[in-house]
This record gives sequence, structure tokens and C-alpha cells, in this order.
Amino acid sequence: MKLKVGLIAVYTLFLMKCCVFANTIIVNPVMANSTPASIKPFGLCDVSKDLNSLSWLVGKWISKTDSGTTIEHWNKVSPKTFEGMGANYRDNSLKSSESLRIVAMSGEVFYLAKVKSNPIVTPFKLTSCSKSSVTFENKGHDFPKKLVYQLIQPNKLDVFVTGENNKGFVIHFEKNFNE
Repeated sequence: MKLKVGLIAVYTLFLMKCCVFANTIIVNPVMANSTPASIKPFGLCDVSKDLNSLSWLVGKWISKTDSGTTIEHWNKVSPKTFEGMGANYRDNSLKSSESLRIVAMSGEVFYLAKVKSNPIVTPFKLTSCSKSSVTFENKGHDFPKKLVYQLIQPNKLDVFVTGENNKGFVIHFEKNFNE
């Protein structure tokens, strides 16, 4: 356990030194009273050795609403690491952004988010996954406590961002195949 905590701390410091970060992402808030019913227990996708079963996440995802445009872009940089970027635009101006990583290490998987308003990376541990969904949680974080990525169709992705009592919002993304 101490080794895992140490590895997370070292990786957090690495992210802080190597990456440029901006503000928190804020998007179209909606009450999300429940997470998708199709989430399956951890083990139905094998991410203990690599992240290949999460390859459906790789690419550029865009959500356009009346309040602006939200983008998430994921790249596979190694069998055990995905790097991502989230950004929120309004009136063609960048309002906020965050750097993201999904990392498989020591037989576990973590989602790491870095926003400008927080001096350290916020880790979320993978708690369940299936062929088309993945859930990350950090019950000790103020908000969000849970992130659920659910692939609806090959070109549609819903991200449920929730806190206490599953209150939060959903981002409805469409995949941009032009990049």
C-alpha cells in the first residue's frame, strides 16, 4: 500500500513538473440523479496489465450546447498510459482547461486530473468497467466524487460527473473523426 501511495505521489509530482495546466472545466450543469444501469463490476474489462480495453476512449470528443463547447481529447501514449486534455470554450474563447491521465500501475488504474485551481493532481481510482463504460471514484474529494464514461455508440460518449447523492451533470459528447 505504501508503495502504491508513493508511486501516485511521484507520478503527481511528475505531472506537475512536465505539464501546463489552466482552470477547471465547467460545463452545462444538469442534475444526474443516477449513473448508467449498465455499469458492470470491475473485472469485465482487463485493465490490470494495460489499457487496451479502454481504447474506445481515444480520440477527440466534442459537446456543443447553448452555454459553449466542451472538448476532451485522449491519446494512447503507452500500453499503460492515456493522456487527455479537457477544455471549455464560450464565444470562441477558452474559459477553462484541465490535463488528464489514465494510468495502469501496480495492478490498479487511476484517472488523474490537474486543474489550475488545485495545486496538486486529483486521483480517481477505477472502481468498475465493462466493454463500453468505466467508473473512477475519489470519495474523499469535494467535487466530483465519481466520473463515469459510457460509450453510447461508437461516436457518442456520455460523461457523468457527480458528487454527493449523485448530484452533478452529464456531458454528451460526439466523436470528431476528422482528427
